[in-house]
Amino acid sequence: MLTLEQLLDGLRALPKPERRAAALLANEAFQRVIDLLAEQDEDALLVSAGGDDGLVAAAALEALRRRPSSPDTIGRRLFEQLERVRGQRGVFLLRALDAHSDDAFMTLVFSRVGVPWRGAALTALREIAYRRRDEPVAVAGIPEDHIDAAGALAESLRGTLADSAIEAVKALAAQRSVANQLRSIARVRRAGEILEAGARLLPDEAFDRDVAALAESIRGDKPLLIVGERGSGRLSRLRGAAALLAAEGWMAFEAGAAEINAGMTYVGELEGRIRHLVRTLDDARVLWIAPSFEALLYAGVTRQNPQGGALDLLLAGMADAKVHVAGILAPGPYERLIRARPQLREAFDVVRVEPMDEPRTLALAARAAPGTDRAVLREALALGRHFLGDAALPGALLGLLEATRRRRPGDDPLTMSDVLSTITERSGLPASLLDERERLDVGGLRTFFNARVIGQPEAVECMIERVALLKAGLTDPTRPQAVLLFVGPTGTGKTEIAKALAEYLFGSPDRMIRLDMSEYQNPGAARRMLGDGELDDASLVARIRRQPFSVVLLDEFEKAEPGVFDLFLQVFDDGRLSDPRGEPADFRHAVIVMTSNLGAKVVTGGLGFSPATGFAEATVSSAVTRAFRPEFLNRIDRTVVFRPLSRPVMREILAGELESVLARRGLRGRQWAVEFDDSALEFLLAEGFTPDLGARPLKRAVERHFLTPLALAIAGHDYPGGDQFLFVRAGGTALKVTFVDPDASAGPATPASTEPVTLRALAREGKGSLEPLEEAFGEVSGRVADPDWQAVKGELLARMGDAGFWEDEGRAAVLGGIELRDRIESGLRSANSLMHRIRSARRPPAELVRRAAQRVLLLGSALDALEAGEPADATLRVDGDPEFAPRLAAMYHAWARERGMRLEGAEEPANRRYRWQATVTGFGALQTLRPESGLHVLEVPDGRGGYDRRRVRVTVTPEIGPPASRTQIVRRYRERPTPLVRDAVRGWRTGRLDTVLAGGFDLLE
Repeated sequence: MLTLEQLLDGLRALPKPERRAAALLANEAFQRVIDLLAEQDEDALLVSAGGDDGLVAAAALEALRRRPSSPDTIGRRLFEQLERVRGQRGVFLLRALDAHSDDAFMTLVFSRVGVPWRGAALTALREIAYRRRDEPVAVAGIPEDHIDAAGALAESLRGTLADSAIEAVKALAAQRSVANQLRSIARVRRAGEILEAGARLLPDEAFDRDVAALAESIRGDKPLLIVGERGSGRLSRLRGAAALLAAEGWMAFEAGAAEINAGMTYVGELEGRIRHLVRTLDDARVLWIAPSFEALLYAGVTRQNPQGGALDLLLAGMADAKVHVAGILAPGPYERLIRARPQLREAFDVVRVEPMDEPRTLALAARAAPGTDRAVLREALALGRHFLGDAALPGALLGLLEATRRRRPGDDPLTMSDVLSTITERSGLPASLLDERERLDVGGLRTFFNARVIGQPEAVECMIERVALLKAGLTDPTRPQAVLLFVGPTGTGKTEIAKALAEYLFGSPDRMIRLDMSEYQNPGAARRMLGDGELDDASLVARIRRQPFSVVLLDEFEKAEPGVFDLFLQVFDDGRLSDPRGEPADFRHAVIVMTSNLGAKVVTGGLGFSPATGFAEATVSSAVTRAFRPEFLNRIDRTVVFRPLSRPVMREILAGELESVLARRGLRGRQWAVEFDDSALEFLLAEGFTPDLGARPLKRAVERHFLTPLALAIAGHDYPGGDQFLFVRAGGTALKVTFVDPDASAGPATPASTEPVTLRALAREGKGSLEPLEEAFGEVSGRVADPDWQAVKGELLARMGDAGFWEDEGRAAVLGGIELRDRIESGLRSANSLMHRIRSARRPPAELVRRAAQRVLLLGSALDALEAGEPADATLRVDGDPEFAPRLAAMYHAWARERGMRLEGAEEPANRRYRWQATVTGFGALQTLRPESGLHVLEVPDGRGGYDRRRVRVTVTPEIGPPASRTQIVRRYRERPTPLVRDAVRGWRTGRLDTVLAGGFDLLE
C-alpha cells in the first residue's frame, strides 16, 4: 500500500487538466489522500488547509468537509482564508465552508470579499449561492472598505442570488456617499455600529413588540414623533428599530437643533443646509433620529423672520420628499409644538411611549446588574426616583445602575454602597444622608454649622431640622427640599449659613446660586429669570437646569418686583419653572433661601458699638407680614430671625477669621509664631464691625490693619531672619507688630539687686525669676475658672433667651456684663498662650516675659473692677499749663499704646490753657488711671535757687462729666539739675523721668 507522500507525488505528476477540482474529486488516489488526512485531528487539518502546498490543502479542506457541521470552530477559522484563496483551491474552500456554515454563508462571503472571484471558484460560488438563494444577506456586516468589491461580486452572482440581496449590497455604495455628506452635520451610525448598539439593549416581550411596530412605521411614508417622558425608553426603542432595519442596509443619523444650526454664520445659510439635508435623505435608507425635536422650532429664528426656523424649513422641504425622520420629545413640548405649528398633526404620525411600571423595571434591572440582590435594586429604584426623579422608569433606575457599573471595576454584583456612591457623585449629597443604615450625627451637624455661623442658634437648629427631614425621606417630593426666609440685620450670617448648607448638602459652597433681587426691581424684570431657553444663558432657570442640586439664595427678596413674587409662588408649589419656550427647570432638588432686612434696622449712636439698639423681633415679624402676601408666606417652610451680633459673638468670628489668615501660604511657610494681644483684637473689633453692616467689614479690617503692613514688610524683606515671635497689639490708630527673637538672651536669671523680683518689675524689665508671674497667672486663672464666675455668666446668657429681652430697656446692662466677662476670658487665653511659649523656651526673651506680666497685671485689675462693680473704661481729662500739659497727654498716649488700650482723644480750644480729653478702653483702664487723678506739677529751676511750678490737673472718671475737685498733688516732675519724679499716691520716687513720660508710671514701685 502506498504511503501518503507517495500518493501525493503521484498526484503532483498528473497533467494540469487532471489536477482541476472536478478531476481530483473523481481520482481514487486523491480520495485515498483524503481518507489518510481524515485520521488527523481538527487542528492539524486546519493547519494543512492553510498551508502552502495547494494539493495537501485541497485534500485537508475536503477532509474537513466530511466532519460534522461546526460553524463556530471550523467554519469561523476557514472564513479567515476567504479574502485570499481563489482558483482550484478556492473550490475546495467553498465546499468546506458550505458544510460548516449556517444561513449566514453569503453574508460572510460578502464581508470577506477580497481578490476578485473568477473561473472555477466563481462557478462553485454561483452553485452554492443558487442553492442558498432564499437565505437572507445581512449587508450590515460588510465593512466599508469592502463595499465596492462586494458590489462587483453581487453583480457577478446575478441570476443565482436573489435580486433583493444584490440590490441591497449594491446600495451600500450609495449609502456611503450619503453617509459622507451627513457626517459634516452630525454622527452617522452604519449598520455594524447600529447592530452593536442594539445588542446592548435589554428587551422584553412588550419591548420587542413596540420595536417591531416602530420599525414598520419607519418604513412607511410619514415621519414620526416619538412622544414620552425622558427615561421612558424613547431612544432605546428607536435604536432597537434601527437594529432591525440595519439588516436591510439602513443607517442611522442622530442630529438635533444644535447640530443642524452649528456653524451658521450668514442669513440664508441654514436654509441651504436644510435643503441639502432633505435632498440627501430623500427616499434614502437612513433613519434620522432628532432628539429634543421641539428645539428645531427656534433654531435659526430671527426677529426679522420668526417663521424661518429650522422646523419650518424642514416642513417645507419634506412636502415633496420622503424623509424617514423620528423626532423625540416629551408630552409638554409636544403640546406646545402642536399649538405653534398645527400642520404637524397631518405631517407626522405620533408614537406614544409610556413609562414602564415598577415590576417590569425591576426585571430589566436584574438583567442589567446580574447577581445584584433584589432588595438593593428596590432601594436603588426608590432612591433614584426620589433624588434623580427627573427621569421616568425604566431610565431612572437603569441609568443609575449603568453609572454605578462604570464607577467600579469588575462584574461583581452591585451593593447598596455602590449605588449610594453614585447618587452622591451625581447630586453632591453625602452618603451618610442617603444611607438609611447610618444614623444622623446631630452633634456633628450642629458643630459643622456652629463653626460657620456664630451666634445664631435658631438658624443652626433650622438647618439641622431640614437635614433631618431630608435624611428621613419626609420632604415633599413635589416641592423644593426647603423654602426658607432669613430676616435680620446685614452681616449677621444669613448668606454664610446658606453657603454652609450648600457645602454640607452638595459638597461645595460653590453649589449656591446667588441672585441679588435688587436687580429685579423694575417691571418686567421677572422675564430675565426665565432666560431665553438656551442652556448657556445666565438665568436662574438655565442655571438650575444645569445643576438642579443647589442652594438658591435670593438676596433682599423684598426688593423684587411683584412679578417675581408670582413666579416663585409657582416654584414653591410644584418645584418647577419654565423658560419662554415652555421647557421646565426642576427645583425639587434645590433648597431656596430668601433673605431680607425688613424691620431689622440697627441704630448706632454714642461711642462704641451698641448691637441691640433699635432691634425688636416683633418689629421684624410685623414688617415681614406687611411686605409679603398671605399666600406667599403660607408657602414658606420656616422664617428665621437673625439677631444682631453681640460683642462675644463678634470676638468668636474674629478668632475664626484670624485663624484662617494665619493658615495662608505667606504665613504658614514662615518660622513665625504670631500672638494677638487682646488690645489688637479689640482694635479689629472696633474697625471690623459696625451696627449697620455687622461682620461685613471684618475681612477688610484684618487685611488693611494687619495683612497689608505685614505684606509690605515681607515683600521688602524688612524683617529679622530665623525663628520669630510676632506680637500684634493696638497702637493708637493702627496695629503694631513687634518681632522678638526667641533665642535672644533674657539677661541674668536674677536681678543685680537683692530686692525680690515682683510682677511689676517683670512687666517693666522682663528679667528675673518667673515665680511671681506664675503665681499671679495662677491666681487670675483660678478666679475666672471659679464656678461662681461661670454661673453668673451662664445666668446672663440665659437672660438673652427670655421673651421680650430684645425689647427690654435693661438689656444693655446684661449685654455689657456678658461682653466684659468675654473680654476677660479672651485676654486670659492670650496670656495663657504667652505663658505656654515662655515655659517652652529654653531662655525666654525679656520682651516675651514683659508682655505676659503686663497682661496678667491688667487682667487682675479688670477682675478687681468687675468684683467691685466698677466700669472698666475711663474718661481722662488733662487741663493746665500749655507747655507741660501736652507732655502729659503724650505720656498717656504712650501708656495706652504700650498697654494695648484704645485711646480716643481730642484737644479742646482754650485761650491760655491746654485742655485735652480722651476715652480710654481696655482691661482695668479705670483702676489703673484712677491714681492719676489730681495735680501734676513740673518744677523748673527759676535761676534764683528756687523753682517755678507748672501745674496740670488730671481728672479720671468712669464717664464724661464735670472735672473732679481734687487738689491733691499726685506727682512732681523735675528735669534739672537731676531728673527726679516723686509719686505721692503710689508712694515711689525715681530718677527715670524718661520711663515715666514714656508711659511706665504704673509699673514703678
